[in-house]
Amino acid sequence: MGNVFGERWLIFFYCLLLFFSGCVFGFIFTKDTQLGFIAFLSAISSIATVGAAITAVFALRSWKAQFQLQKKYDAVIAVRGFLHGATHPRIYLASLSNHLAEYLRSRNDRALADDFPEEDQRNWFNHVSEFGKAWDVMMVLLSKSELEQFDCSPTILGDMVRVAKDAMIEITFGEKDINNLDREDKKLIGLQNINRVHSIKIESAYSDMEKQSRTLLGKLAS
Repeated sequence: MGNVFGERWLIFFYCLLLFFSGCVFGFIFTKDTQLGFIAFLSAISSIATVGAAITAVFALRSWKAQFQLQKKYDAVIAVRGFLHGATHPRIYLASLSNHLAEYLRSRNDRALADDFPEEDQRNWFNHVSEFGKAWDVMMVLLSKSELEQFDCSPTILGDMVRVAKDAMIEITFGEKDINNLDREDKKLIGLQNINRVHSIKIESAYSDMEKQSRTLLGKLAS
């Protein structure tokens, strides 16, 4: 739509240019209707210069619009690269759930610290940090209406993982009764349920954002 509008303005300016060129030629003709050669060349040169300037302005505007569109497209592609499978949060929550379950079975406080899944946690932190950086770039480039295509963000996803982690810690350490084996079994089942329910929610959020990014890419490319 923008390109069509620009082309119409360009045609309009060229029509004006033709009109003024007629006026110019009217003035440079001599009284005996003879046209001076130098005056003719000067008029042609002036008209060509104005036409070139007008064309350059519209070409620059068109190039700028295309450049901005390409930057937007690349930014959405970069964000979409973080939205495949929700691998990092699922691995982190699963390893944390297994770690806490192992503690409930053994009650080994040393193992609780020594065997903590630090690498999986670090990978999740790195993932959400890089995701956030790509998201920030996209927020700068996209318009408000384009950003409204997404109903989630890296911050919300991070909060979802944090809520799941806090729920696991709460059920593991919240009710201490080492003499009640049934309660320990309930805690183990509770850990599994928390991991399953929250992982499904997080994976669904990733999947929705991936679909939304594809929709936005289609709109940008159209």
